[in-house]
Amino acid sequence: MQTKQVRINNINRVYDYCLNNVICRRTQLLEYFGEIFSSSECKSIMSTECDNCRQVYKTSSIDCTRISIEILKLVSDLNQTNTTLSYIIDILRGVNSKTILDAGHHRLRAFNLCHQLTRLDLERLITRLIIDGYLKQEFLDQQTSSIVAYLRPGVNAIQLASSSSQRSTNTSKIQIELIIRIEQINTNTDEERSNSKEKSIEQINEQCFIELKKELKVIFGSSSYSNVISEQTIKDLVKLMPRSKEKMIKYIHEITEDLYRQHDFNRLLRILQRFGSQRDEIKRKDAIQHSSDSEHEIDFSLDFTDRSMNDKKRPTTSVITTTITKRKRGIGNLVTANYATHSVSVILGFGNEIFASPSTYSTRFYSFPSMVVSGDFNGDKRMSLAIANYGTNNVGIMLGNGKGIFGTQKRLSTGPNSHPYSIALSDLNNDFILDIVVANYENKSIGVFLGKDNGTFTNQTVYSLNSASLYSIGISDFNKDNSMDTIATNNGTNNVGILLGYGNGSFPSSIMYLTGSSSSISIAICDLNKDNRLDMVLINNDTNRIDILLGYDEGLPMQTKYTTGSDPNYVVVRDFKNDTVVDIATTNRIVDIAVANLDDNIVSILFGFADNKSPYLAVSGFNNDRQLDIIVTNSGNHTVSVLLGYGNGSFVKHAAYSAGTPAKHLAVGDFNKDN
Repeated sequence: MQTKQVRINNINRVYDYCLNNVICRRTQLLEYFGEIFSSSECKSIMSTECDNCRQVYKTSSIDCTRISIEILKLVSDLNQTNTTLSYIIDILRGVNSKTILDAGHHRLRAFNLCHQLTRLDLERLITRLIIDGYLKQEFLDQQTSSIVAYLRPGVNAIQLASSSSQRSTNTSKIQIELIIRIEQINTNTDEERSNSKEKSIEQINEQCFIELKKELKVIFGSSSYSNVISEQTIKDLVKLMPRSKEKMIKYIHEITEDLYRQHDFNRLLRILQRFGSQRDEIKRKDAIQHSSDSEHEIDFSLDFTDRSMNDKKRPTTSVITTTITKRKRGIGNLVTANYATHSVSVILGFGNEIFASPSTYSTRFYSFPSMVVSGDFNGDKRMSLAIANYGTNNVGIMLGNGKGIFGTQKRLSTGPNSHPYSIALSDLNNDFILDIVVANYENKSIGVFLGKDNGTFTNQTVYSLNSASLYSIGISDFNKDNSMDTIATNNGTNNVGILLGYGNGSFPSSIMYLTGSSSSISIAICDLNKDNRLDMVLINNDTNRIDILLGYDEGLPMQTKYTTGSDPNYVVVRDFKNDTVVDIATTNRIVDIAVANLDDNIVSILFGFADNKSPYLAVSGFNNDRQLDIIVTNSGNHTVSVLLGYGNGSFVKHAAYSAGTPAKHLAVGDFNKDN
């Protein structure tokens, strides 16, 4: 019996060797005999290199421990029904075959778990699990005189199953990795080109810094310039590279009109203009090169879906920041943050009220993404995604290729047990590059990531509000100093906090304003009464009302309150009637479109859309009629609904489209550059 099992294992190893299209053939063969062979030796003679080394591709090693445990659970659950390797793969890849549908196996939590892995990769993974004893094959004779192999839990199955509950510091923890293949289009990668560009810009900045210091020594003569201009100010000049006197005075707070005139800082300006032109030329050439390259982005991350998870420690609401400043043709593209399935889904619109099927991208297991926003992070005029991953304590960045496809998520840490919940984008340091602000729910802080022109970001700078847990954030210039400020709602206290910005990405001071509610969970910012001062619209779900705080020179007093119905959780402000009066749209268990009359303290419900599970919405145009439409999430049936606007404050429910998963949060953007 033992000899038979050895022979079966050897057959499986041969099968694994045949399936493996990644690792050098010679390396695999010699490894079996305990020898080491480098694939570079195989590639050194082109005429004799193996088939795997002959092809040009990228590889990536992915951790398949969690998915291996899910496969083991699936095989265990189906142990009483004879299931083959091919059938298990069909379930994992979400194949809607008649056999699977009739058996009800499309309702299993493992269904469609690995749709982003190829069938070949899954065969390799399961074969590896068989070789390692986590699974086994049972061979049964059929009446047709054929022998069929069925999958069963193996002798080491208990070790793998129990490994999931062990701490990562335990040396007995099992880790299963799979090297998969990604097609490589260009040998000159974006990363290499970006590194070259960064190095050139860094050299320009260093030379500019040296020349500015030399010129300052000439300007101030024997007296030290450091008494007037600090070293940090010189660095700020190099970073921002202002090209005019007005911008230098506006962005560099240490340089005043009098100082500029008194010391003839035109001499500094000429240096900045010269080096700024050199820096612009490098960026221009890089943009031309970038746009001429073939654009192939392949996402190989796994979509781990745990439909049985309970939302432990999860706040019950969230916010999406969407801004539309003028009427446009329909953008028609959506992205949803799928908290329960650890993913985001991109839904492309055709501009004619029709949407494509969703494309889903994993944000990694236990990430619980609570919010997603879109923006151009690297100046390539292609929309990318920033995701607040509540469960894994990070911000995920997925760069877009302008064709509706997004790359693999790169993560920015927000710190242990921070649980980022809301996210917003703005240019905080006046360098014309988008920066990221997150509200960290658990550690009661605001996190700031300053953007770089290559789509990367600095490490997080943390600002504590010393208040209750943060829910919603907004960004705007509240004190009219031409610097962006950050506003945060505090769950558990009766106030909101404003972090005042200095225009360089820092927020050294804060102001708190009373709201009269301990659960302000959503915020919208606009000029409600046309006095050229920004006002706040707050949703409070403990008092079931809207609070409006009107801005004036000395602060933000509470002006008026409106009842919204039970469990309000989200608000946006737009002009839905085309009368230049701002209207307020709220969501609770229905979607209410309301107009607030500030003079009479009256709220009129213009439109109601009953759904019972429609907590979040976004505003855009979806049918090219230049009227604002609304998109609403229906988490109960895994869809989003389009409400077409007539331009008079009324809407009609057009259609519901599949989101592929329980969508709770969404944003809009032109992801495929068709607008």
